[in-house]
Amino acid sequence: MVLSYANISINLTEVSLKEKPEARVPVLHFSDGKIIDNSRDIMLWALDQNDPDNWYSFLGKQKRLKVDNLVSHNDDNFKPLLDRYQYADRYPAYSQTEYRTAAERFLKQLQRLLGQHQCLFGETVSLADIAIFPFIQQFILVDEQWFEQSSYNNIQLWYRALLETDLYQQVIGNTSPKNPDQEHQSCQGLGKLLQALNHSNQTNEPK
Repeated sequence: MVLSYANISINLTEVSLKEKPEARVPVLHFSDGKIIDNSRDIMLWALDQNDPDNWYSFLGKQKRLKVDNLVSHNDDNFKPLLDRYQYADRYPAYSQTEYRTAAERFLKQLQRLLGQHQCLFGETVSLADIAIFPFIQQFILVDEQWFEQSSYNNIQLWYRALLETDLYQQVIGNTSPKNPDQEHQSCQGLGKLLQALNHSNQTNEPK
């Protein structure tokens, strides 16, 4: 999503991990032979090239530190638990439910943040939202019914809003922008979309 947002054109190549399951994906190869093989480094590189809506590059020092810390917590702590929750049969030391409960510590942190703002660190999208979103999506897809019935209403709203952004639809559909400026505007309407979804939820609540 970040590469699309930054309007950086790439050629996608499918990689098989059967022979090298330990290999990292995604990997960004440059024509001069340079390689970036860490997804976070790829995102930071892309935003350094073009960051029209200030997802990261021009944030204040304190806010950037908060973004960095949350993304690091996602990568270092939540991701290993997510792997075990997704593939609990490979990690028989604990049950899938126990792995999910452990992973929920991070969800509770996101729930609190999203109770303060419409996005993780304010009313507009930052790198934290985009970097963490795919991992939350993976968590949700393990047991969608459980998640929909859970108390994580703030995360549910945030997740649904990101799913409906033009940027996400553009990336999953591999479609071209509807107009030349769409890649710069694709998440700017997230706040209004969140408000609309929240209003819809309140309207549909049983009285």
